[in-house]
Amino acid sequence: MVLAESPRLPQDGLIQQGMLIYREGRLPSGQPLQARVQNDVILEGSQAACVNCHRRSGLGTTEGGSTVMPLTVDYLFQPRTMGRKGRFQFRTQGMGTRPAYSDDSLKRAIVAGVNPAGEHLDSMMPRYLLDDEALSALITYLKSLKSRGAPGVTKETIRFATVLSEGVEEDERKAMLSVFATFFRDKNAATRHETERAAKAPWHRDWKYQAYRKWELETWILKGPPESWTDQLQAYQRERPVFAMLGGRVDGPWAPVHRFCEQEQMPCLFPNTDRPAVSETNDYTFYFSQGLVLEAKVMARFLKKDRNLEKDLRILQCYSEAGKEGADALQAELQRYGIKSSSECHLDEGGIAGLFANDRSLADVSALILWWDKPSGEALESLQSRVGPDSRMYFSSSLLGDVLAISKNIHREGIFAVHPFELPGKLSNSAMRTRTWLKRKKILDEGNFRLQANTFFTLTEVGGVIKHPLDNFSREYFIELIEHETDNALVTSVYPRLTLGPGQRFASRGGYVLRFPGNGAKPVAVTEWIVP
Repeated sequence: MVLAESPRLPQDGLIQQGMLIYREGRLPSGQPLQARVQNDVILEGSQAACVNCHRRSGLGTTEGGSTVMPLTVDYLFQPRTMGRKGRFQFRTQGMGTRPAYSDDSLKRAIVAGVNPAGEHLDSMMPRYLLDDEALSALITYLKSLKSRGAPGVTKETIRFATVLSEGVEEDERKAMLSVFATFFRDKNAATRHETERAAKAPWHRDWKYQAYRKWELETWILKGPPESWTDQLQAYQRERPVFAMLGGRVDGPWAPVHRFCEQEQMPCLFPNTDRPAVSETNDYTFYFSQGLVLEAKVMARFLKKDRNLEKDLRILQCYSEAGKEGADALQAELQRYGIKSSSECHLDEGGIAGLFANDRSLADVSALILWWDKPSGEALESLQSRVGPDSRMYFSSSLLGDVLAISKNIHREGIFAVHPFELPGKLSNSAMRTRTWLKRKKILDEGNFRLQANTFFTLTEVGGVIKHPLDNFSREYFIELIEHETDNALVTSVYPRLTLGPGQRFASRGGYVLRFPGNGAKPVAVTEWIVP
């Protein structure tokens, strides 16, 4: 099959067209890419895209007993040799070796499945149906895949950033940054010794030390409205480029930071936010969960099974500014389930006053859903005295804060909270290890344990994967390692079930529903782990 000739493009245009072939299986003509695998199986479009096996980094992967080889420029256009250092010379001929690819031999490999040594590639490697223009575009893109030269990386150092905005409370700022400072100090103390070992390493172990670098941290402070944050981040990156963004905390939505990371193609790992950019394109940001949107989905599933939903159930949602995403998501979920809700009210700066504006009566409300950011004990007491005896109340555990502390102000039954974390008072062994580390380092802040545990998890993840790239500091490869290694994490923060796979960006996907028994008793789970 020969496709229509495509117009010749400048090199930047060829890279873009080659990227569409590689990542999406779409030809410059707009037609779907086609290939043949195992001699007779036809693949088309996204099924045939190179990214499925060679990944966005081009550095390949392993699956079972199969190894997918790299496609980066420094792999393809160098001869592949085997042998040992010292008294053995490199072998440049024989099984497992090949000359360097040229443009012509690479075209032959893509179309006919034959390498520069004249050997047939594995039958699982597709044979592509491409014209010369499409081949040129694809090869131009492959030449842009480099495993070295990422921003923020030198031979001695690797630079990271974390983000804080104005409005983040001082105790939260201090709690988070204390984890960064302590972890970086400890990591660099160990790196110093590894650097010394690398200089004197025997040849058969020198690979082990290639990735070690001193870690440096930039703390980027965002000022003004969220609409200005993306521009501020770009200015920071121009001044002192970083390899990746780690953690972070902002008073507002994460979306402006998310967009910056997409624009810069910068890995952004596990920010401390309950307001992630759920609906936007996401190649570079890993979140712990969908935040309030996830809690809304869990809550909707629970409400669907609640009593009398087929009758005239009156649902009233009230939200503070921090909870608006949750309220909007719940409204959409209830409509999807065919549940007629709900009137809404905004919790103004006076908190509880917003509920009773215009003499609003709560006595006939069946379900009062409150997306309320850290309500005071006094406000909770006042609320409980105003609702009807049969009314149920539902809260977001993320916004409530410490549910064990809040429970002391709950004196009636029928109050619930969606809880996407480990059960109160029942930390897992891995989370206990985090707490022990914080306590041993004398930086434990009980009131901000969630924030500190999240930050510690993020840094241990980076420390665990950063040794694998050797000297291949590709941001795309770094992301692929995070996808692969999260399931093997020794610490899991306060989220009980963190897991990722290729292309997945939300590590925790469910939650519990807690019930407050009243009279100050501790909350208990009334559901198993719900994955909506």
